[in-house]
Amino acid sequence: MAYTPEELKTLISDTLTQASLETGLVLNSPEAIGWLISVCAHESHMGKYRKQINGPAIGIYQMEPITLVDIQRNVLALPKYEALKKHIQSIPGTIQDNDAKSTLFARAQMLRFSEPFPSVGDRQGQAELWKLRWNTKAGKGTIKKFLDDNERLNPV
Repeated sequence: MAYTPEELKTLISDTLTQASLETGLVLNSPEAIGWLISVCAHESHMGKYRKQINGPAIGIYQMEPITLVDIQRNVLALPKYEALKKHIQSIPGTIQDNDAKSTLFARAQMLRFSEPFPSVGDRQGQAELWKLRWNTKAGKGTIKKFLDDNERLNPV
């Protein structure tokens, strides 16, 4: 099922708000929501693709299994994120079939970095953060494709 930007915004906001309330962490912000929507627009075309066509990535944010394991070992294993780990574990399913769980893993991935999320609507900034911290220099994704996908699927 592909989401509209408004449906995805509701899912992300509700998921992050609930996790923030249960963990005491500040996970939800307009900037975080906007960035996650833009990543989903590019990576899975708003949830249309739950499994990478020619690769291992899964879920609405197209996270690779090795990244998922790394988050569990190097982010959620930290004492300050113990409550978040327990909250995520309480959600049934996998990141491929539960978009709330996928959203929390995507948000947890970004907890390891110091860069702030770009302002809502700052597509160039969102694309640059995505390339730096999500797709990385080693990834095949381009800022141009990210921007094109967002213009088409997630217009400002």
